[in-house]
Amino acid sequence: MKPNFYKQYDKDWAGVSGNGATVARNGCGPTSIANVVSALVDSKVTPATVFRYMADHKYIDGKYGSTWNGITQTLKHFGITKFTVTSSADAAKKGINAGHWLIGVVTYSRWTKGGHFLVLYALNPKDCCQISDSASSSDARQKNGPWKEYKSAERMQWIDIDPKDYPNAPGKAKKSTVFTLWVSDAYANVRKGRGVKYGVKGILKRGTKLTLYSYKNGWYRIKTGKFKGYYISETTLSKYEPYVKKFELLEEMNLRKGYSTKTDIIKTLPKGTKVKSSKKKGDWIYAPKYKGWICVQSGKTVYLKEIKEEKKTEEKPKTNAEKLCDMMRKQIAEMNELGFKYKNGGNAKTWTGAKKKENSNCATCVCYALQRLLLIPKGMIFWLNQGEIRAHSKSEQRAAIKAIKKVGKIDHPNKPPKKAGLKPGDICGYSPHTQVFAGWNDKGEPLWYSWGTSDPGKAMPRVKSSYTNKKIGIRIRLK
Repeated sequence: MKPNFYKQYDKDWAGVSGNGATVARNGCGPTSIANVVSALVDSKVTPATVFRYMADHKYIDGKYGSTWNGITQTLKHFGITKFTVTSSADAAKKGINAGHWLIGVVTYSRWTKGGHFLVLYALNPKDCCQISDSASSSDARQKNGPWKEYKSAERMQWIDIDPKDYPNAPGKAKKSTVFTLWVSDAYANVRKGRGVKYGVKGILKRGTKLTLYSYKNGWYRIKTGKFKGYYISETTLSKYEPYVKKFELLEEMNLRKGYSTKTDIIKTLPKGTKVKSSKKKGDWIYAPKYKGWICVQSGKTVYLKEIKEEKKTEEKPKTNAEKLCDMMRKQIAEMNELGFKYKNGGNAKTWTGAKKKENSNCATCVCYALQRLLLIPKGMIFWLNQGEIRAHSKSEQRAAIKAIKKVGKIDHPNKPPKKAGLKPGDICGYSPHTQVFAGWNDKGEPLWYSWGTSDPGKAMPRVKSSYTNKKIGIRIRLK
């Protein structure tokens, strides 16, 4: 038996408010309770029902979220009267192995940047937590989090509930399948199917509000609007409305790991520091440059002053070629920082795997970047050699050619760079080498993003003199 999987940001109750809080922003506690109560006692109970009760009784507010005492009192009010509270991790794990459910609050981890209530209902054979997470549908948070990580993230205590104490459980409530999310990337592709192997139908800008449903394998289906019926990747979405603004610190401020003074301090920023936010949670903003959260104000005390720009210029959408150049520059910098080596064979098929092995060759480096941009399927590896696209097998070769033709054009210049009409982002193949053209330097020499035998440790892009006059046998130009 499992709890239900209601989400805070479901449009049916996301905007329900009280005490300066809303279900979408602060409702992980009420939603966790609703996921238990609706499965064991009353299927009509929703996050909105629980939230209103907690707000009326001052068990929740917009600054601190849900109180621990409020959680236990609310459970009793809605009929969950048989439970134990423990601060022992061993006792909690013993309970979960006996089929019990645990309500707990975690701090900074894969599940949250601040504080977050979860319902843990099982451990799989790999000791990974099976969780009803009110703020995410991803497998990373609901299925793949190790018990060790969950235990270390647990902030207070566990509420242990045995479903067998509720023999008249109404069964699974109707699962809410409608979500309201925002585009968090500068630009996000809308596709004709679930996966990058399907063609691009259109592009959405950051901040676009979407009503979504039918989540599966990391992809949502769009419910309304111009792109109704098409698909978008969860990696481009956020439950927070983007909050991109510039601020100046009015006094010395602590930069923290989460949106709470209870989280660890990363560093202290001096008065006058200018920061740019990407999202907001309550009175806190996230500064991606510093990778941490800063408090904007507390009560009537204001710590940050917004810097308003006189002239706003609309950001032009980047082409896939520009995105590839950006990704190659970023990725090679990461590879150098991690100490990657050049290795011709036996490389990982994904960027995640490559970071474990810490090696790559010229072709896998380009493929990792294309995979990370969702331009080719995850795990797809190909290389350019003697005027051909090659892979480890004929079937993989056919799949690679098909995927590339969806996002780009293949041609055969058979000319050196200066005569080939190159554009930044062109993927060029020699015999045998694969690299990405970055542009020209002041001397008119071609610059490249590359991970060949001599490239590890070098800043990119750079001149590779051995390829300045060498003919390009095959080229991929992204659309």
